[in-house]
Amino acid sequence: MIAPMPKAEIARIKRGQTLQAVVPVAAPGELKTGDQVTFQEADFDPHQTPTFVDQGESVTITLTKARSSGQPYAGSSMLFTIEWNAPSC
Repeated sequence: MIAPMPKAEIARIKRGQTLQAVVPVAAPGELKTGDQVTFQEADFDPHQTPTFVDQGESVTITLTKARSSGQPYAGSSMLFTIEWNAPSC
C-alpha cells in the first residue's frame, strides 16, 4: 500500500520518532501484521487532499500491528491504525 505523508513526518519515521499512524484503506481492502506500507512525500491542500511530490522522499515500513477502527472514511474507505518498529540503522 502507498500512503501520502508530509516530508517532515517521513523524516520522523526514518529517525524512529513516529511508530504509528491512522490511514484510510479503500474497501474491500485490509491491512494486517506483516504487510508493508510505503509512505510517499505529498503536499496537502487546505482540504487535506494530497498531491504526490515527483521524486519526493519515501519510507517503507513493515506492520507489527494493524486494526480497523470500524469507522468509515470518505465513502467506502475504512480507517486503520497501524504500528511498526523503528528502522534499524
